[in-house]
Amino acid sequence: MNDTNRKKREHERALIWGPREKTFQEEVLSDTWLQPLREKYRSNFIEILASRIADAKVQAAIFGPELLEKHDLRRLKHVEFASKVVEQLLQKKLFNMQLLWRANRIRIPEIKISYDFEIYGKHITQCPFLEEITDREVEVLRQYMQSFNFEMDEYGIGLTFDGQDYRSLMEKDEEDLRQNMPEFYEFYDGLMGTFYLLDLPDERGLLEKKYIKARANKPQSEQAQEPREDAANPTPEPEPKPKPSFYPYDQALTNRIFRETEPPEFMEYKRLFEREFKDPNRRDEFEINLRVSALETITDAEVKLPSWLSWDEALKQAVQNYNAGKAAEVLDLAVEQYKMKAGLGLFDTRAIDQELAECFYRRGILDGRIALGEPENFEF
Repeated sequence: MNDTNRKKREHERALIWGPREKTFQEEVLSDTWLQPLREKYRSNFIEILASRIADAKVQAAIFGPELLEKHDLRRLKHVEFASKVVEQLLQKKLFNMQLLWRANRIRIPEIKISYDFEIYGKHITQCPFLEEITDREVEVLRQYMQSFNFEMDEYGIGLTFDGQDYRSLMEKDEEDLRQNMPEFYEFYDGLMGTFYLLDLPDERGLLEKKYIKARANKPQSEQAQEPREDAANPTPEPEPKPKPSFYPYDQALTNRIFRETEPPEFMEYKRLFEREFKDPNRRDEFEINLRVSALETITDAEVKLPSWLSWDEALKQAVQNYNAGKAAEVLDLAVEQYKMKAGLGLFDTRAIDQELAECFYRRGILDGRIALGEPENFEF
């Protein structure tokens, strides 16, 4: 540090710290605990000690409240992260209820058709009929967060999947594996012993398909009873035969048109742009900078970079591991927050009710039952 900067720092310190440090030093020197030291040691050493203690008190007084606020904000973020993980547990609990419901093992008054589960899944924290979270489930969730199976990005956002999309989640590949099944669902089943639910029959789903098919194949006589256009109106001209389609995302077609219609240098510009910004192996500098900044602010834990990953993936994994570890520490608080809301019945179901009211699948199933001569209700 040059002389000018040193004098500037000393001036700032004198303006900000000076008065407070002097006051604190006077308080320290007047404390009775110093008396035995005065009798034993030289006074100049006592003054140096008092100055150091006063200096520490000044630092605590000036920066303590701000740092405490940052600590509280960081803890709040950890709780929010943990709450997102709790939502995965809620999705799994609802999916297990769906499996039982489809097999006619349980009845849920709020559920009329299978698609209702997807609506409640979109508003999972407002679902009013989920069973209470057990201590065992909390422990399973904590183990999952500390495992290599954990799927959650460093911002506390889970993988983008529909937790109640039965058809997609249950679909098997050529090796008879459910590739779309979330990691946590399989982790939960393994520890909770609920894999057997996946083998239950989809009895209600098959009935729904029957009713939808019946509606589509309603007799012509019934179709005649539906509203028709005024017979006095002339029959509209038939629409012209649609033109053939093509695949507009064909890169070869794009390149050919570019070569034929644009100057040669534009083709080179296009190639350079794609190499710079559309290369799938290109590392996202913005994301990397965010992760480095996140790691630089961590002062309450030792963060290790996984040595078996590339350096950019190691950064990502390190941030996720830190967030997962800290969220696991406050997992009980996140669960209690949800339990308190659930225990008091503080569910806002207005959005759910509106989507259920607008659900055309319900009307289609009822029409199918009518077409088959069955009652116009969901008791099937």
